[in-house]
Amino acid sequence: MNIKPSLRDYFYFTKTERLGIVVLSSVLVLLLLSPVIHRLVMSNNTEKATPPLSGIERFSSENKANAIDEPPVNLFFFDPNTVTESELILLGIPPKTAASIVKYRLKGGIFKKKEDLARIYTLKEADYLRLLPWIHFPPISKQLKETLLPTNTTEEPKIASFNPNTATEEQLKQAGLPSKTRVAWINYLAKGGSFRKPEDIRKLYTLSDADYLKVAPFLIFPSAETPNRISTPVTPIEINNATFNQWISLPGIGSGWAGRILRFREKLGGFSTINQVAETNGLPDSVFQKIAPFLSINEVSPTTISINTATISQLTQHPYITAQQARWIIAFRQQHGSFKSKEDLLQIPTLEKGWFEKIKPYLSL
Repeated sequence: MNIKPSLRDYFYFTKTERLGIVVLSSVLVLLLLSPVIHRLVMSNNTEKATPPLSGIERFSSENKANAIDEPPVNLFFFDPNTVTESELILLGIPPKTAASIVKYRLKGGIFKKKEDLARIYTLKEADYLRLLPWIHFPPISKQLKETLLPTNTTEEPKIASFNPNTATEEQLKQAGLPSKTRVAWINYLAKGGSFRKPEDIRKLYTLSDADYLKVAPFLIFPSAETPNRISTPVTPIEINNATFNQWISLPGIGSGWAGRILRFREKLGGFSTINQVAETNGLPDSVFQKIAPFLSINEVSPTTISINTATISQLTQHPYITAQQARWIIAFRQQHGSFKSKEDLLQIPTLEKGWFEKIKPYLSL
């Protein structure tokens, strides 16, 4: 049987069919090679240009950059009287504000309670509230006392007793105090500062706990009055215009008390009553009773603060206004608008009438 004609007929393709087979074969080869070609093309494009970042990628990139530029914020317990500038920055305080806090201490400032930190005018309220729970004033530990002053020592102390209010640099040097502390001590006295009891020398920010425990037992505080002071006639003074020399001419008032009274008068904006002199920080009532007969006051308008425009930091600069009271005043003003009279402050339930009468002469609209 002859099959060649049938096979030839079976595998016979027309010109159009052969062209179609060639085209299909070419397409198939391209499809098989497409992954390899795609990798080669993408590799070349990546080397030539970096594709633009998406919105999410840009946000992530910016956050990484910021994380490098900005130091991490760490919260830890700190003493505002000893914390360093670098530690304040670690707590999230801006460098300018950290420098202000350290500068305040260098000028003799001291933080006696947590609320005193709010008096730093460059400190934002948000930062103050954030740090408030972490402020800590540590006492001297019993373990530290035992370490610095062992009870079994038989060596005689080499420090001579001295009056801290008249101490010379040589006496402080003999007491074993470092140079930085001696300079701060002398400068404090030169600015009108004084010490009434051993604990007062801890106002010196450069004085360490070890140095305090070393010199405290050797401090003496003789009476401030002298026979000449008692026999000298006393000239009455006007409390809002009296100079430093006029204040120290009064019985019981030395350079330290005179300096404190003048600083308190300046912070108040002027005295409105004679009894305000008795509010000077640390002034004994016995001393005030001695000088009261020689004090007078003229009708002088004190410096006032506008309760409609003052900021929290401006309000807290006044000794009678705490940071909390300043926030109440600002919040009430924001909710109800400007105050129409000073008495409108009494609409704030948390403000007492006694306090209002005391601060009233220093307020304006």
